[in-house]
Amino acid sequence: MPMETELKYLGANLDDMHHRLQALGADFQGKRFESNIVFDDPERSLKERGILVRLRDDGRRILTLKRPPAGPIPLGVKAWDEHETAVDDPLAIEILLETLGYGPAFAYEKVREEWLFRACHICLDLLPFGEFVEIEGEPEAIPVAAAALGLVACESSIKNYHQLNREYREAEGLEPRESFVFAPDQKKALLAQLSLASFSGQLPHRS
Repeated sequence: MPMETELKYLGANLDDMHHRLQALGADFQGKRFESNIVFDDPERSLKERGILVRLRDDGRRILTLKRPPAGPIPLGVKAWDEHETAVDDPLAIEILLETLGYGPAFAYEKVREEWLFRACHICLDLLPFGEFVEIEGEPEAIPVAAAALGLVACESSIKNYHQLNREYREAEGLEPRESFVFAPDQKKALLAQLSLASFSGQLPHRS
């Protein structure tokens, strides 16, 4: 059963990370705008069980299930059992989930730039509430990659973005809100930047 282990690093500058990864010869995998819908029942029983069911659109449509691992969890990292599949018909998936009692619970967006480096999957993530570096890999490989990227001084976290968003809103004195999406004008500008960069050949996409 596939297990994903990861750590997030807070407070890094994504432009600096981009240039550092380039200089270190990392393998650029693409940069995409992501729209995500998380499904749950009205009682939020999936959330209570630590289960995430998500439909993502980043130019591809992907259905994801994340759940706590059945086996031992490595120390110091976030761990999930994760299953993903491509989706040809998102509406059919939504109907299927709703028939089972699961509807949209909240939405979130981010811009994700992906690299492969030191046997790890590196994600440079811009969210409406901040910039983050996520490193996914074997537990012993994650700190090695982080050190090479100069992230040792940054705070690391095993929290997911939903938890980090909740903490951000509390710290800023904002009303609780599960969804975290970009303002319409900001989203339009981000999509235009990505389109321009892709057209100019700066952002080759994965096949």
